[in-house]
Parts: sequence; structure tokens; C-alpha cells
Amino acid sequence: MGNAARAAGVEGDTLVRFDRAACLPADDRKLILELAPDVCRSLGLDPRHYPIVLVVGTVGLWTSDIWLAIQELKQIAADRKKQAKPGEAS
Repeated sequence: MGNAARAAGVEGDTLVRFDRAACLPADDRKLILELAPDVCRSLGLDPRHYPIVLVVGTVGLWTSDIWLAIQELKQIAADRKKQAKPGEAS
């Protein structure tokens, strides 16, 4: 993600945000692991199945974060390309 952001010309805080979007923070992973059995029980689910729920939920959220970041990078790259060619019609 960071390489794609750099290729799009992203710098500074925006680059850091894209780097962070590509990974699940360690504190979040720890919290999820600690709370997952209790969450399953609260939902009336068998806690022995929580690894499946945990993996699907985590990967789903991570995937959506990456997809959103990629869409934004594409827009940034397109905007910069337009700025680089001001004489051409859209």
C-alpha cells in the first residue's frame, strides 16, 4: 500500500494514513482476541467457533479498508495526472 501511495505522489500524513490502512494495529488484534469468546457467548454463539468469526470479520474489515485506500489512491493519481497535463481537454 505504501509503495502504491508513493507512486501516486502521496506524502506526509496522507502516506502514513495509507500505510496504517494496510495493517491491523497490534492493540486491535489483542483486544479482538481477548474479547472474542465473550462476544460469541453474548451473541448466543458457541465460543469454540469464534476463530471462524474472528477471521472472517477481521479479513472483511481489512479488505474494505484496503479497497477504500486503493480507490482514493486511484483518484489522487488521476487528479495529479490531470494537473500535469493542463492543456489537454478532459
